Amino acid sequence: AVTRSVVGREEGYMLRVARFTCLGFQEQDFRVYAQDLPSGWDIEGLLGLSFLRLLNYEVRSLEGRIVAERATTPSA
Repeated sequence: AVTRSVVGREEGYMLRVARFTCLGFQEQDFRVYAQDLPSGWDIEGLLGLSFLRLLNYEVRSLEGRIVAERATTPSA
């Protein structure tokens, strides 16, 4: 699979995983897009809106954390 980003076209893999767990929440039979990230940049991974739109969350950069709860209404 190919995606477009600010650096251009990037090769990756579209996968369906049986279980995806992140930020304390779990989704079953979830589709993910995976690609190799540069080593040495201290990046563990990227989250897309297909997952984040399931949550109500806030990024607390100074604290180095993300506070999240399951969204109670679907986002548009």
